[in-house]
Amino acid sequence: MRNADGGMTPLASFVTVDSAVGARSIRHYNGFRSVSITGAAAPGYSSGQAIATMEALADEMLPPGYG
Repeated sequence: MRNADGGMTPLASFVTVDSAVGARSIRHYNGFRSVSITGAAAPGYSSGQAIATMEALADEMLPPGYG
């Protein structure tokens, strides 16, 4: 950025840089923010049973519009 005299102004004159921790990535599905849920079936249960249980819990616990 140039100052009133036409010289360059150092970036440090008007910006402070700080380190911050945030999300590694933000997932989207059809333009909306989404979440990723990871899990595994307990011993003796199939992946289909685990998925059905997660869907039932989602229907019970999540607000309307989530699926």
